[in-house]
Amino acid sequence: MIRRDETGAIDRVLAERNLQRRVALTVPHMLVLPTIIAATDLITVIPAQMAQYFSRIDEIEVFELPISLAPWTVAMLWSQLSDNDEASRWLRQTLQTLCKKI
Repeated sequence: MIRRDETGAIDRVLAERNLQRRVALTVPHMLVLPTIIAATDLITVIPAQMAQYFSRIDEIEVFELPISLAPWTVAMLWSQLSDNDEASRWLRQTLQTLCKKI
């Protein structure tokens, strides 16, 4: 799913505390973030495991988020036409297994 807005869970938690963030930049995909963060004074909020991985690629520091957020929901969608396809079923099961380990 691609977000098409600049508000989300962080904004709702901040609003409860009468705070708001200043969005300086939005990106089409998280994978461009390490280069941007390493080259600017900007910050971002991303899943912890992704932040740890990015910190090994570029010179960026990782900090714990100072607010609590509800866990993210991740969903898979597929066509009913591929519901019984053996390769598609294998891929869905593999993704489920991997995601449970994260």
